[in-house]
Amino acid sequence: MPVVEVATWTASKSYLENPAEVLKPVSEFFKKTGGWESFHYGVTEEDGTTFFLLLGWESLDAHKALIAAPGYPQSTGLMAAMDLTEPLSMNHIEFNRDYLSALKAPVTEIVLLTLNEGKTKEDLNRVFDSLAAKVDEVNSKYEPCAWGQSLEAPDKFYLIIGWDSVQAHEDAVKDESFHPVLTELQATANLKILHTKLQKLQM
Repeated sequence: MPVVEVATWTASKSYLENPAEVLKPVSEFFKKTGGWESFHYGVTEEDGTTFFLLLGWESLDAHKALIAAPGYPQSTGLMAAMDLTEPLSMNHIEFNRDYLSALKAPVTEIVLLTLNEGKTKEDLNRVFDSLAAKVDEVNSKYEPCAWGQSLEAPDKFYLIIGWDSVQAHEDAVKDESFHPVLTELQATANLKILHTKLQKLQM
């Protein structure tokens, strides 16, 4: 089963100053590495320093094989993009739909959701279905929006949606027709909403 590694960390000063140069060794490493399908990255629009990596793997075992290889993680080159004094977060997500359309959009909304007490995955999936129908109706250019559960933390989920801009997202959800489903979403899970202009790793 394909999975997406969603990793976040604080970007290093050297990355922020010259991202292309810092990522050259990363590109060289992944040219020679199998088992992965897509590699997108970017910093959040909200603070300009939180780095997001969305790395699609053929399977969880494919990523585990890399982690177990000699020299990991230094061998990937990614540590040069990290502020090593700050924490790193990593989850593996099995998205329910094709997620690449959202990643290729000019801006990608990334939502981390943590289930509220007493709520279940089934509760959240029902809300997601309603939300997806609304979003895809007004934002068909980047449909479908996709979501999935963390394999490491069953109470955590990621939702990704592509937009033309942050403003386009904000304008869309101001419409009164969105209010009931957004209210239900907030009653079901705690939300952390971020936006990033993702790029594809150049080979």
